[in-house]
Amino acid sequence: MAKKLVPSEFKTHLIDQIVESVTEPANTVYYAFVGNHMTDASTIEEIDEPLEKLKNLSIDTYRNMIFGKKITSNDVKIMIKRNDWVANTVYQMYDDEVEDLYDKNFHVVVDENSFKHVYKCLYNAGGKVSTSKPLFQDAKYDAALFQEGDNYYETADGYQWKYMYSIPSTTFTKFATQNYIPVVANTTVSNNATEGSIDVVKVDTGGRNYNNFVRAQFNNSDIGARGTSDELRLPAGSSTVQDFYANTIMYLTSGTGAGQYRKIKSSEDPSSNGQVFVTLDQDGDDDIYGLFNPSPDGTTTYEIMPECRIIGDGTETVTAYARAIIDEASTNSVSKIEMLDVGRDYNFATAEILQGVVGSSANNFLSVGEKTAPTPATVRPMISPQGGHGTNSAIELGGRFLSMYMKFERDEGDTIPTENSFSQFGIIRDPLFSNVEIGTTTSANTSQAGADGTFAANETFVQFEKLKLQGSFTVVDGNTALVQEANGSFDYSAFLKDSDYIFIKSDTSVTYNHLSKVAISGSNNTSIELQTAPSFTLTPGTTTSNTTAYLARVISTGKIKQVSNTSSFYANKVDPSLVPGELIYGQTSKSVANVASININSRIQANTAQYNFGSYRQVTTILGTLADPNTPFEADEEVYQTDKDFTAKVFSANNTHLLVTNVSGTLDTSVDIIGRNNGAVLQSTVGNTLDKYNGDLDPTEGNIIYLQNDVPVTRNQNQTEEIRVILEF
Repeated sequence: MAKKLVPSEFKTHLIDQIVESVTEPANTVYYAFVGNHMTDASTIEEIDEPLEKLKNLSIDTYRNMIFGKKITSNDVKIMIKRNDWVANTVYQMYDDEVEDLYDKNFHVVVDENSFKHVYKCLYNAGGKVSTSKPLFQDAKYDAALFQEGDNYYETADGYQWKYMYSIPSTTFTKFATQNYIPVVANTTVSNNATEGSIDVVKVDTGGRNYNNFVRAQFNNSDIGARGTSDELRLPAGSSTVQDFYANTIMYLTSGTGAGQYRKIKSSEDPSSNGQVFVTLDQDGDDDIYGLFNPSPDGTTTYEIMPECRIIGDGTETVTAYARAIIDEASTNSVSKIEMLDVGRDYNFATAEILQGVVGSSANNFLSVGEKTAPTPATVRPMISPQGGHGTNSAIELGGRFLSMYMKFERDEGDTIPTENSFSQFGIIRDPLFSNVEIGTTTSANTSQAGADGTFAANETFVQFEKLKLQGSFTVVDGNTALVQEANGSFDYSAFLKDSDYIFIKSDTSVTYNHLSKVAISGSNNTSIELQTAPSFTLTPGTTTSNTTAYLARVISTGKIKQVSNTSSFYANKVDPSLVPGELIYGQTSKSVANVASININSRIQANTAQYNFGSYRQVTTILGTLADPNTPFEADEEVYQTDKDFTAKVFSANNTHLLVTNVSGTLDTSVDIIGRNNGAVLQSTVGNTLDKYNGDLDPTEGNIIYLQNDVPVTRNQNQTEEIRVILEF
């Protein structure tokens, strides 16, 4: 069988697509819901595991569902593993060869005032414990540690940290758990990321006998002692072997010219008097070549260390340079690599520590160090992630987790119940709503069949937003419904694409309408062809102004169940993106009207109802009169009708309302409902029948994407529940 791998980056991409789907125009809609008020379990061990059976997900979950609330873009976050910085801990450094890097503690979160700051560990001081907490104020304001646009710095313990982003305390409180923290975009960091940089060269083995190093301070006479500005005299005791200090880098550590570095081309003792001179290499254009400017003087201290040469594949646009820091206390081995220029656009790199010339062992005047060739160190360049460190924190830090947060605040404006308990939590994607009453307004003559405002039962409606088209149209052929802009010069592909909708009205006195998908055609994209021809004839040669032809951005859809009158109808399978103030179009009747109000299950008693689909109630509501207020229904008891097949479980009840779940059978609205426990009775009001309202959601639509069983949570009028779900990909 083939061996396969799904990289973490792709998992992050999938999560990012989910997050984007909540916010994009044709968005995916998610609701968090609770259900199951009937469980007797009181411990996690007693809770049943949710089963991936169609009956469990598609039937039982809806029958047990109580209420839900829409998840907004502010309720979803990509998450990474949480690693709080703790002193005396060894943190994994970023390493492009480490397996399962994202499962290791290579990043930390630091609590600092009103923010939590996240840092990536680029270098861990050779595997030592971290004793200095990375602090944002240091990273941002300490010029000795921080370079603007780079956002990483070295702490006193030798660790190098890359600042990634900050989490506001409110966001942290909302999403963070003991194991995960949210990712927050930081465009300043991402915009300053360096593509293909080499920020660290890791020392795998330090080697030994790198004796070609010097730590000293200049005398004024050392500068230009032989009359040339590119030659500098080294202190007494330096190796006189020809080119012993070739392939090294001189770094000015303090005093005049501090911070400059130059490559040493050669070294020699020209007079054989023990005075050693080094010559700076001027053959290149980079900062590592040429003369010091300003030139060092007697105040300048310096270090000469072997160059760590970094070799790419030729794609790099800026060369990376580094020097090897030699540890005298450990047989002159390489203790770390200090980057002098991280370079840019490396796709591949290797590295080696360069050596100077080693003297002949036959020369008895040479010291042991001058005769001994170094045992090579093994070093590896760490190429930054695609885009550079900080370009995408979610990908770089292993954002394979999605958090969906929900807070149920009391009764959510009297839209959800606050009684009883729930022991199931879940998330549903793209549900559709039932029993939605839509009020409409139109100024057109509604007495004529097919005119504005007259809709038909069982027809599908489309809600759309009119976006004004530029220019006017001339009807070329009414049979094929091809229309063309009058002057023939406007390019419709600039604002229309195939399968967009266009809304047009008849060019006769009768106010017929048509909504159709379009195809862009014509040699210069100047024509629009309707994919479905209108029921009325477009007269060839007639100019249709832009007041009667519109680009139509579809907002919502639904199916009309019952038409009450010319100003309202009931609809099922309603997309929750339906909003007041925009037009709806009947695909059968061709009618158009403006949505004036939205009600659901007659809960909002006003002609200007503005139900916004922000929350829903899925319990079945039955209205009547409690026969004896002293004999109420009990929560969770079964109710029934004598000689009928109707049964249900009581979620809550009062003198006029009975909210039930797990309905079985057909309710006879003329027969009393009886409670099995103590005989409570809900009867119809005098001269009327019981009123029944099913749940707000259509149980045949939507997909359950998450389901969790837990110990019961009791609700009351003054209580708010917060729920966080972490999905791992």
